[in-house]
Amino acid sequence: MKNKHLRHLILFGTLVLTGLFIVQIYWFRKAFNVESQQFDHTVQVALIRVADSVSSHAEVKKLSSNFYFVATESNLNSEALDTLLKSEFLKRNLQLDYELGVYNADDDTLVYGQYVEATKRHQLEQQVETITPGGTEQNFAVYFPKRDSYVAGQLDVWIFSTLALLLMLCFFAW
Repeated sequence: MKNKHLRHLILFGTLVLTGLFIVQIYWFRKAFNVESQQFDHTVQVALIRVADSVSSHAEVKKLSSNFYFVATESNLNSEALDTLLKSEFLKRNLQLDYELGVYNADDDTLVYGQYVEATKRHQLEQQVETITPGGTEQNFAVYFPKRDSYVAGQLDVWIFSTLALLLMLCFFAW
């Protein structure tokens, strides 16, 4: 009798933990979506600030979850643009690798491309004027290749609690 009662109790505990694990996964996904929206908002604000310093009629477009296109249609100095981006990302504590591309506005050909490692906490050089005389009109794009892992890394407490719950579930099921 006791053995049968113990099995029922363990089965009930396993079912309860399974339900809790499902709820935990649901809330983890919600937290990931909120963190993703926060990341998108922060990046767009930084890009708008950079775009406004380059052109008076710039437009920021999010083309995918990790690719942003900024239509400036002005002449850009790519090194100065990179300095502005690093500065804005540092102000917003976005320490994440990104790729910068500068494109001709007429035919969308790549003029300048660079992979930039995460901004370190140091003083950036003095900002340089980003509009250069002459040349063609240009736009720029920023791509974040490690966006999802960065966003997930912001949820370390959620990941720990989910793994702890999964461990308890496996223990009870065993």
